[in-house]
Amino acid sequence: MSSSAIAKEPFAQPGGEWIVGCGEMGQLIRTLDWSQTPLGPIAAWPQSLRTTVNLCLASDLPICIIWGRELVQLYNDGYRVICGEKHPRSMGQNFPECWREAWPVIGAAHDSALAGNTAFLEDQHIFLERHGYTEECFFTFSFSPIRDETGRLAGLFHPVIETTAKMLGERRTRTLRDLASGVSNAKTVEEAFALSTETLSKHALDLPFLLIYKLDEAGRQARLVKPVSRPGRPVLLKSVGWMRRMARRGRSTKCFAWARRCSSRMSQTAWANFRSARSLSQSHR
Repeated sequence: MSSSAIAKEPFAQPGGEWIVGCGEMGQLIRTLDWSQTPLGPIAAWPQSLRTTVNLCLASDLPICIIWGRELVQLYNDGYRVICGEKHPRSMGQNFPECWREAWPVIGAAHDSALAGNTAFLEDQHIFLERHGYTEECFFTFSFSPIRDETGRLAGLFHPVIETTAKMLGERRTRTLRDLASGVSNAKTVEEAFALSTETLSKHALDLPFLLIYKLDEAGRQARLVKPVSRPGRPVLLKSVGWMRRMARRGRSTKCFAWARRCSSRMSQTAWANFRSARSLSQSHR
């Protein structure tokens, strides 16, 4: 929805008294000037839409309502969290336009529901842009047809549960398990380095790059022994202080694998740290 459609004063639009749901999104729906949207004035909304909106607002589960031929979306407080920085523009926005980056994953299910079928998808892997960067996410959701007073399909009921934390946690636990299993039979430090690199290189989503350093017996110098970088993903180091700290502690030979998600934008500070780390690793080869 355009910013001009958002009422500047915190008062409900005429005819919106039927909204009984509380919360931030209930108040927002009351105050928006819906006459500037394909749904028209809120006082003229059909009873089927009114009932569905109140059901949505009363639920703690993240729910989005997709209504009309223009596929206008409305949602509750739980779904607002899923929208991230897409909100408040996403309220009243065309659903496919709002979620265009997710369409390769959710498009078929959405279109199937518009044809009158219920669609359910579990732990779907989706990359979203809702916080100013591309974010790896997982969702379980469904699309169910909503019919109006005449029995005609008028919209979709779209509950969503984000499962990102669960899915990433399980995947990263598997990575650690594979690493422990992979190096358990190593006979030498060099073999442990090779097996670690072989195992961790299979987990590109969690480890866009990998650096393994070896400290000398005196614990004073660190040498890069196993760099692994993905095509098109430069190695960026936030800090090399850990090498200096380990050296000062005088520890014996250690294998240290450290990875960080790469950013498409390199700040001056990141570039300076990268050059410092690269110089340090080259001098210790």
